[in-house]
Amino acid sequence: MTKITLIRIPSFLTFSDHPHIREVLGIPPFDWYMLDISKSATAITYSWLRESFKFDVEGDYLTLVQAINAHRYLAQ
Repeated sequence: MTKITLIRIPSFLTFSDHPHIREVLGIPPFDWYMLDISKSATAITYSWLRESFKFDVEGDYLTLVQAINAHRYLAQ
């Protein structure tokens, strides 16, 4: 018989909302969060990963994220 070991991992739930979906569906924003439309979803996610999990400490992906974020403004 195989023994199962339970591992407790701290977790939390984070809601990420992308403004384009709300605009298309005509859904008003919730009053319990701030909608950041100054950055692309990629830049918002990258910042959250860096702050929450010490992701990409060396900044290896920063140039790529900045290019994707800049494209957001060129496409408008």
